[in-house]
Amino acid sequence: MVNWMELFDAWQNDCKIKVFVLDGVTEKSTYFDEKIKVLFLLKDLNLVDKSSVNEKGQVDMRKGCFDKEDWRTWNGVALWGKAFTLEAGPTFEKFKDSVMFREKYLPKISFMNIKKEAGKECVSNKEIKAYSMDCVNRKYLLEEVRCLEPDIIIT
Repeated sequence: MVNWMELFDAWQNDCKIKVFVLDGVTEKSTYFDEKIKVLFLLKDLNLVDKSSVNEKGQVDMRKGCFDKEDWRTWNGVALWGKAFTLEAGPTFEKFKDSVMFREKYLPKISFMNIKKEAGKECVSNKEIKAYSMDCVNRKYLLEEVRCLEPDIIIT
């Protein structure tokens, strides 16, 4: 089994990232039991609340995705995640409580920021490309994808 924190700590140290974004899966057992493993590639994390950064200079997106305020990205990811589970039917259930909906479907999928350093509201495609082409970041990005074992990758 992968030691995620060792991977993330080494990545943060090797790349000298001040505020590193922890991502991957919210519940390992749920995700790895899914018949179809789906990985959502995201650009980066818009760090609005600096109080969520821990003493190691890390922010845990795996927990933040359930926050009531962060519905814009995560409701959409949860809906797409539901579509790839075997629970998806001809129509989508309507949800009144988006946090409960996310708690049900986000553990079934994985998500990963390409740029691991928490940033601002918008990041350019040029910056994302440069980040992903850096040989050290590229090595770790590929390692994280390998560890997540996705059948489908959505960008």
